[in-house]
Amino acid sequence: MSKGEVVDHLGEGLYRVRQKLAVERIQAELVKVNNRIAELAILVPEKKLALLQAENKVADKVREIDLLIPDLAAGVEGARQKITDIQLAIVRMQSEIRQLELTVADLVAQNLAALKRRNQLESVAEDRAIDAWCADYTLDLSGEVGLVDVDDQGGRAVHIQPGYQDGADYSVTRDGALFPDLAQSGPQIYFNAAILPGVQKWMPRYRLAQITALQGDECSIVLDPAVSSAQSLNINEAQSFQNVPIQYMECNGAAFQVGDRVLVRFFDSGPQVVGFETNPKPCQLFGLAFIPSQIVYEAGVVSRLDFGLPEIPGDPLGTPGGSNPAWHYTNDDGAGYQFEKYQPTNFGGNNWLGPEGLVLSWGRTPSRALNGLRSSRNSAWTGFSVNTTTEVFRGGQKLLDMSDYAPGSINSVGATSTHLHFVVARFDNFIFREIPWDGTTPGNSHTDLLTYARDPDWELVAGWHFSEDGLKAIMTERSAGNPQRLRVVRWSKGAGISHEVIWERSQIGTMTVSFTGTGDPLSSGNYAQGTRTRIDSVPSHSVPIYVDFVGNEEVTLYVRYGEYQSQRVEQVSTGGQPYEREDTEQQGATEFVLSTGEVIATLPPAIQRTESANTAPRDDGRAPASKTQSASRRIFSGANSYFDIRFKAAIVETIELDIDETLSGDPGAIGVVGSGTLPGASQENNRIVYRGFRQGATLFTLATQELNETLSSGSIYVEDIGVPTAEFSNSSPLDGQALPTVSYDNSVLSLGIVASGSIVFATVATFHAAGSANLDTDEWKSFNYSSVHGNVQQELFGGRADMTFFMPGLL
Repeated sequence: MSKGEVVDHLGEGLYRVRQKLAVERIQAELVKVNNRIAELAILVPEKKLALLQAENKVADKVREIDLLIPDLAAGVEGARQKITDIQLAIVRMQSEIRQLELTVADLVAQNLAALKRRNQLESVAEDRAIDAWCADYTLDLSGEVGLVDVDDQGGRAVHIQPGYQDGADYSVTRDGALFPDLAQSGPQIYFNAAILPGVQKWMPRYRLAQITALQGDECSIVLDPAVSSAQSLNINEAQSFQNVPIQYMECNGAAFQVGDRVLVRFFDSGPQVVGFETNPKPCQLFGLAFIPSQIVYEAGVVSRLDFGLPEIPGDPLGTPGGSNPAWHYTNDDGAGYQFEKYQPTNFGGNNWLGPEGLVLSWGRTPSRALNGLRSSRNSAWTGFSVNTTTEVFRGGQKLLDMSDYAPGSINSVGATSTHLHFVVARFDNFIFREIPWDGTTPGNSHTDLLTYARDPDWELVAGWHFSEDGLKAIMTERSAGNPQRLRVVRWSKGAGISHEVIWERSQIGTMTVSFTGTGDPLSSGNYAQGTRTRIDSVPSHSVPIYVDFVGNEEVTLYVRYGEYQSQRVEQVSTGGQPYEREDTEQQGATEFVLSTGEVIATLPPAIQRTESANTAPRDDGRAPASKTQSASRRIFSGANSYFDIRFKAAIVETIELDIDETLSGDPGAIGVVGSGTLPGASQENNRIVYRGFRQGATLFTLATQELNETLSSGSIYVEDIGVPTAEFSNSSPLDGQALPTVSYDNSVLSLGIVASGSIVFATVATFHAAGSANLDTDEWKSFNYSSVHGNVQQELFGGRADMTFFMPGLL
């Protein structure tokens, strides 16, 4: 971790920065070294001069001795003593000279060392230029920023701290400083190297990882292998982590997908994904819109009541039946999302997402997967009308009306920088139509590029969807007959239409039936009784629902059915069909998974059932019997569901049943084959359940048509199983799951999910008339979810019940 200074933004979150080294200590030492060099510049000459002077004094004394030698030779009295005294003085002076020589040598060495140290210190750069990715999609960084060292050591990639809400600004407590070795003492260098691997492993800061699973704002990750630069020790305490929170700009997990390479920061509470390794992604932020509508039931008729102008003081909704009923939820001024109420209904339930936040919408059913030919709608809730719209909207304003150009209703819209592209439905044809525009205003003319005639052998699963660049479109169809197949129809400007079958139902399971005799065989080789066993097994498998564009890449949504296993063991007699039977049946959870690997929704286990039944023959042909059963089913119906691959969103309808029963007695005169009724206790719960999901996280669960029954009798069935007499075993193949028919019926009033970053609004509203399914009386239910409002009914609707976010859309 260290400090950096932004030099230039190279684009898309890549910056050129100067990594600032902690040279303050070096600068302080350099001052000391320079001061010492200055001192030595005086001391060395002084001491050298003192040495020279001392040596000259000795030379003077030697000359004095030379002058006294003639007197000594002549025997002059006192000459010897003088020479002796001078020699003693020279000895003392030579000792002083030696000390001066040592002092001069030491000072010269100090000066050389100081000069060398100064050169070393002056060679340390104050910074170094590097290119570094910001961990998030912040494009306006400047000044001093905090830098991240992956694996908490040099030699790896350097990243800039996430910049959202000034988060990249340098913080000394978080980012610390990078000290060159020259700024440390020897003991410091040794100590740091000794403890480095332990600190890296047990007090980690930053790692790189890959996302392996994603659910909402949490994910599973696998860390990159990491070894310390000291001793090459492994420094990852664990290799993988689950339920890792994602903190990213204003959209958190919405910016990521399985397989993304990410930057992970460790806190005391554990790891957290804080950004991307490279090429950070922007949060897709949009304005959201819906119409607050109330379900009104009178005299057996359900209708929709909107609210609008004029405002009513103290009432958050306004006048029932008033004008401008739409609400916008936008962040236009950058100060945070706020509601703008009482707006005209200038948006649609379906949309195309272009570059830089461009949204075009129109009034089709909001689900991106829908067999429109098999769908019906309640006339009071016409915002879900299929293929009847001619208007296109942008930013809460009407952009154009197709009826001003040519006949046809809009199936899909896309755009380039120079042209609007449309798929227009007319009779049994799809017409690809082009209208010029400048990015703001459409032209006055149109060109029909191509007419695609619908193939009667193929049914619509999902209408046309355009890519982000507006140059490609894709549609999903299923075969009308057998075998069941799914194909995509592709259009690209300049290349026209192409087809590709992407799935065909096949036999992937097995059914094995066997009979094993009991006791010794008869003289004929047959058995008087035995055990008949049937085992059905189908592995987990995926069936595609539809294909869409995420940006300019095709992504497929699959329903992945759990593994299915059933076993029936029957004790049978060749003299008749009554038998003892043990049944077990189970199927795992149903998942909705993208071709990128992300699971966007998970249902409970589809089937869990055990059953035990016993019948025995009687002389009068009647059979006393017993039966126990415990069963639960959660079956994806395919109907009344919502899917949007782009936002990883789903609302799924399931048909659900729970049974617990214990029966025993006389089923009546059913003979040896047929149905009968047994007394006992039987508890049943039947319901239709809607579950909303975003990025794998459950938003809501709404149960409808719920019937709870406690019965004093139940049914038992004795079947003609064609009892074998000789031992055998054979197997035959089983088909995989069929392709679900994604369609609406008139029970759905309102349905959809819209999102901007981490902000999510979701709704479902249903009406079921008495006599349908389990109901004795008419039933209407709704549920509204908001990620930013704890109690939607109170906070947004003033306590009114039976409300819905009708026709949720984007601006």
